[in-house]
Amino acid sequence: GTVVTALLGSTLAAYLANRATQPIVAASKAVAKLGQGRFDTRLPIEGTDELAVLNSNINVMAEQLEYQLEFIEDTAQRQGLFQAQAAIAEQQAQAKAAMQRDLQRLVQSVEAVEQGDLTVRAAATDTGEIGQMGALFNTAIDQLREVVTAARQTSWQVTSAIEANQTEVQQLSAQALS
Repeated sequence: GTVVTALLGSTLAAYLANRATQPIVAASKAVAKLGQGRFDTRLPIEGTDELAVLNSNINVMAEQLEYQLEFIEDTAQRQGLFQAQAAIAEQQAQAKAAMQRDLQRLVQSVEAVEQGDLTVRAAATDTGEIGQMGALFNTAIDQLREVVTAARQTSWQVTSAIEANQTEVQQLSAQALS
């Protein structure tokens, strides 16, 4: 009888210990899952004892973690958008600065031509309207240089002809006087 009583007592004690520790083991497993990043883990709340309060607190913690994670992800996405917008703004600012530099160089070339320097060349880049204007400017200056060169040659020819004719005119004049 003693053995049977001891066996029944130990079986009952094991059953009660198992039943008492199951909620703690479940809570422990839930916390482990939360630690692994599975924030959708929830525990059933049964009763109003300390284990129910523990399960409730674990559920609240899981909800808080889930909310914080969503908030962090949203913030990261917004931060990414802000960074992308900042990068685009920086690219636009750099393009604007480059365009202003190109325009300033073109203006300097035009001012040099105003002073009579037909050897100046505008920096003609392949891209952008300023580069195209520079190429057109260079073409116009090249044509103007050709016109000026042709006018100079014609002027020298006229001067040479006048000088040659001047000696003939002086001879004719001397003959007419005599």
